[in-house]
Amino acid sequence: MSQGPLMVSGIGDGGEPARLQSEVARLDARLRATVDSLADPYLVLRPHADDADGRADVVVVDANPAACHWLAVERDELMG
Repeated sequence: MSQGPLMVSGIGDGGEPARLQSEVARLDARLRATVDSLADPYLVLRPHADDADGRADVVVVDANPAACHWLAVERDELMG
């Protein structure tokens, strides 16, 4: 579900950022499993403005299997 890696930094022995990154990865995997198991279509959309004519649009950032099935497309076809 994430849009990119989460960067964590701080001052200390170096163990805390690694622990936090591990926890974020664990929670991200848990959220992914939950969303993927939903029977209802689920899309994450990001607004996108076309600079040429100023019209607004959306870009699909993520989709669960139910959304792909409902739209009859592969996930890769929806992304971006």
